[in-house]
Amino acid sequence: MRQIGVMVDLMGRYGRAVLEGVTDFSLQCRQLKIIAPQPFGYSSLSGWTQWDIDGMIIQMPALDWGEEIRSRGIKAVNVSSIMRETGFPTVTLDSVGIGRMAAEYFLNRGFRNFAFIGGFSYFAQLRGDAFVARTIEAGYSCMRPPINTLDISVHGSEWTDLCNFLKAAPYPLAIFAPNDHSAMTVLDVCAAANIAVPEQAAVLGCDNDELFYRRAQPPLSSIDVPAVKVGFEAAQALMDLIEGRAVPEVKLLQPLSIVTRKSTDILAINDPEIMKSLQFIRENAHRQIQIKDVVAQVPLTRRTLELRFREIVGRPILAEIIRVKIEMAKELLLDTDLKMPEIAIRCGFTRAPYFGEVFRRKLDMTPTEFRRRNKK
Repeated sequence: MRQIGVMVDLMGRYGRAVLEGVTDFSLQCRQLKIIAPQPFGYSSLSGWTQWDIDGMIIQMPALDWGEEIRSRGIKAVNVSSIMRETGFPTVTLDSVGIGRMAAEYFLNRGFRNFAFIGGFSYFAQLRGDAFVARTIEAGYSCMRPPINTLDISVHGSEWTDLCNFLKAAPYPLAIFAPNDHSAMTVLDVCAAANIAVPEQAAVLGCDNDELFYRRAQPPLSSIDVPAVKVGFEAAQALMDLIEGRAVPEVKLLQPLSIVTRKSTDILAINDPEIMKSLQFIRENAHRQIQIKDVVAQVPLTRRTLELRFREIVGRPILAEIIRVKIEMAKELLLDTDLKMPEIAIRCGFTRAPYFGEVFRRKLDMTPTEFRRRNKK
């Protein structure tokens, strides 16, 4: 039986989920024993040198850790997104995909004012760059104050700077933070500055960390990421390395979905008819609604609504109905074990084959493939 060490930050949701994924892999293959540190043992490499291991999965925080591991001839797989280059095979999250998903989310809700507020680590920079780039592609700009929310003290200079920035920003403002920790800081500053969330500032985090989103006021919306799958894939890669098989230098896993809670639960559109149309679609997408049902909600002709809807939202009414249905389906595929016919019904599709056809056309994969690739 192989023995591997796992060095991850067990104080954070990401590290705990990675360890869970490694554990899932070990239970599946039944040829692997895991050695992991205590929750407070991640701050240094002390202790691991006594482990009798064939390889290591490590959330690499610094290059000197890699040098130490390499000097001892231990095969390793990195699961950190902090380090740009480690010299080891890496399995981690696609930070560019995360940033673009955040921007698409706010664009779909009608926001026109954007800000990225976060730290200066490598993954934060990638997520911020992608968020900014997507808003620019859509024809808007994005503010990016040089404030490190990962190292900010209450009423310190950076706290004051962030408070002043938020007070002077145009509303309604869509704010993306690179992780839930940073998003919580933004929520705290908004509360101190009497900035209404989400009416004036909508705040989105990343990691869907229960420690943060449950105690946030208002509850924090967040991007759900496949951290468990990172651990599982990393364990598979490490076993391949140990047994002499080739592995990719980098494997990036796409974010899963955005869990909407109170902090972003608003549509930032000034046109009352379009706002009402979008709200109707979101509240009734589980039914077999058609364009005529949307038109019936507003005092406009179908042609006028279609033209105004396309101009403001950026796509036709039918495309928005289908988009919302597909988002509902993705959540059900990941969060439940429902069969495809039941999911089709719950998302307002007339038949399961038609649901599968639409899903495949939009995501370039079948619903079953989406579930298999992304569900734990």
